[in-house]
Amino acid sequence: MPYRSNRYRNSSRYGYRRWNAPSESKLAVVQRNFGGIDEDIKREFFRLSKKDFEAVLAIYGKKYGDGAASYARGAYYRWRSGSTTMSGQTLERLLEVVPYVFPFETKLALYRKLRNAHRPRDNAHLKVTTETDIALVEAAVERIVQRARAVPLPAIVDQRLVWLAQGDGLTARKLVSASEEAEGVTVSQAVRAELTELHRVFASLELNHTMQHVIKLPCGTVTVDFARKTTRRRRWFMSDHDESQQGANLPVKHEEVLPAKPPKDIFEFAMQNLLSPDDSQEIVLAAQREYLRLQTKKAEGEMDTSTAERELREFIDQMREANALQNVSMESNADFKRASGTTRITMKKGRKWWPFG
Repeated sequence: MPYRSNRYRNSSRYGYRRWNAPSESKLAVVQRNFGGIDEDIKREFFRLSKKDFEAVLAIYGKKYGDGAASYARGAYYRWRSGSTTMSGQTLERLLEVVPYVFPFETKLALYRKLRNAHRPRDNAHLKVTTETDIALVEAAVERIVQRARAVPLPAIVDQRLVWLAQGDGLTARKLVSASEEAEGVTVSQAVRAELTELHRVFASLELNHTMQHVIKLPCGTVTVDFARKTTRRRRWFMSDHDESQQGANLPVKHEEVLPAKPPKDIFEFAMQNLLSPDDSQEIVLAAQREYLRLQTKKAEGEMDTSTAERELREFIDQMREANALQNVSMESNADFKRASGTTRITMKKGRKWWPFG
């Protein structure tokens, strides 16, 4: 009996220590919830002009009390020097208040970073055997993009960062959304054109060549393996999990999606969302920069694709010459950057042991 009792006491003490493991700090929770913008806001907070600093403290005191504002004023220089660490509660309060005095461009950058931190990342792996399979790849790209755009910010973020739902903060959200939409149109157009061309190129390659194209999205990747048609006998031995069938098993997309806006409509968007003569110039300039960014990215993608097609033809010619060599084993691969992603071609050639022909 004493042995039994002693065993139970030891078990109880062990369980007590397990249940009292240290929990995540408030500061760590804030940093995780707000996607890293806490560092950006603190950096800008320490750069504020005297006028903006006083404006922040006025908002801070009205929201959290004069005592809290007085403490923030006294601790400001210690926070800035690093001699005092800001608590998680104080940091969260500053995230709520400080951006009210930021210019539109800064709010736009903060929201974009916050949005990217919370967008889900998805990956898909499909096989293209016939040209009709390209539609499955397009559908996978569309699903990944639409899911990333549809997922809202966490509730805690929307509840705390009220400035994102007011004034030019709301306009920043709308501008980022319009930009994502326009970028999605560019990617979709590139995917269809490039995969059609790559499928044609792959059909002309020798049997010992493989080709893969990785479509890079802001919110994930779609890996495409090009394959040749298999005979009926080989298909009989394939498992039900053959990657070439993955696209066929994807659920059909039924939700309605508004037509995407081309980049030029971002100007119209900016004019429709002007709030007052004071902020109109900031918003128009931000929309102009966003338009130029998208146009530059599109032009760079077209240049990459044009260069890739030329280099691809040269590489294929070199591989054909290598294939003709006798008694030589080799493996060669090369990557080609295109508008929608990167194409890799690999050739594996074994030594030809048969001396005739």
